[in-house]
Amino acid sequence: MTTGGSERLVPRRRCVVQAIAALAAGTVIGVAAADPYPSRPIKVVVPWPAGSIVDLQARRMGERLARALQQPVVIDNRPGASGTIGLALAAKSQPDGYTIAFGSTSNLAASPAMGAPLAYDPVRSFQPITLFAHTPLVLVANPALGVKDAKQLIALARTKPGVISYASSGPTSTAHVLGALFEREAGVRLLHIPYKGSGQALMAVLSNEVAIAFDFADTCVAQVKAGKLHPLLVTGPRRIPLLPNVPTAAEAGLDALEILAWGGVLAPAGVPGEIVARLNAEFVRILRAPDVQSDLANAGWEVVGSSPEEFSRFIAFEQERWARIVERTGIKIEE
Repeated sequence: MTTGGSERLVPRRRCVVQAIAALAAGTVIGVAAADPYPSRPIKVVVPWPAGSIVDLQARRMGERLARALQQPVVIDNRPGASGTIGLALAAKSQPDGYTIAFGSTSNLAASPAMGAPLAYDPVRSFQPITLFAHTPLVLVANPALGVKDAKQLIALARTKPGVISYASSGPTSTAHVLGALFEREAGVRLLHIPYKGSGQALMAVLSNEVAIAFDFADTCVAQVKAGKLHPLLVTGPRRIPLLPNVPTAAEAGLDALEILAWGGVLAPAGVPGEIVARLNAEFVRILRAPDVQSDLANAGWEVVGSSPEEFSRFIAFEQERWARIVERTGIKIEE
C-alpha cells in the first residue's frame, strides 16, 4: 500500500512543479511584455566638463532623445584624463541600454594611439550606436601675441623656441596632438599647457595665460567676432561658414593638419541588438531633422548619422590613422 501510494503521489508532485514553472514563465513574459524598452530614465555619460563642446552637443541630443523615447535623459558629466575616465565608467555599466556615452576623437582614437593607460578597450568594450557629426578645429591666438596668421606665428615661434605656449583639453587630447603636429610640420617648438577641458583651455587663452589653442568653432566664434581672439587657420578640408575668411590648414601650408574632430554615441558591449537598433533609429531620426541639421551646421558641425556597423569601422580606421600621426610626431603622454 505504501509503495502504491508513493507511485500515485509522484505524478502529482511533478504536475505541481510543472504548473509552478509554467506560472513563473508566464509571469516573466507578462512583465517583459508590460515593461518594454525604455521604461525608466536613460543616463548619458559625458566624459567632459559641463559647458564643454561635447557636453553642449550631448545636451542638444539628449533633449530630443527624451521627447522621442518619452523618458527622461539624464546627463552625467564625468570629466578627467582627456575623456577616458568617463568612458571607463560607461564601459563598466550594465549593458541594458539605460547607460550610453558620448565618445570622441580624444578618448577613442588619440589617447589609445598614444598608449595612454585605459580601463577599457576602445573596440571591445563598447557597442557603437552612431557617429553623429564631425567638425574642424580653429587655431586661435590671444591678440597680445601679435600674430594674425599661421605664417606670423611660425616666424615668431622660430625666434622663441619652447616659449610660446598652447593650451589643450588634457594630455592625449585631440588639441594636444594637433599642437604637437603643428610643431613638427612648422619646424617649431612650443610649450604644452594641459587643462581639464576645452572650456578651461579657451579661458586660458582669453586671459592670456596661454598664447594659442586649437578650439571648436562654435565655442570660440563669439570671441573671435568680438576681437578677443585672432583665428589663424581651420583644420578642415575647406573653409567654414562661421569663419569664412579664415584659411584652411592646407592654404596655410600645413596640409598635415587637415584633421576633423568627431563625436558619437556608444553603449557598453553586450547591449541587446534590438535596443541598439532602437537607439540608432532614434538618433538618426533626430539628426536628420531640418532644425537639428541647421543648428549643428550653424555651430560648425557636419551631421553624419551612421549605422552601428559604419561607426565601428570608422573607430578602427581612426585608431590606425591617429597611431600614424603619433608615430610621425613622436609625441609622448608626459608632454
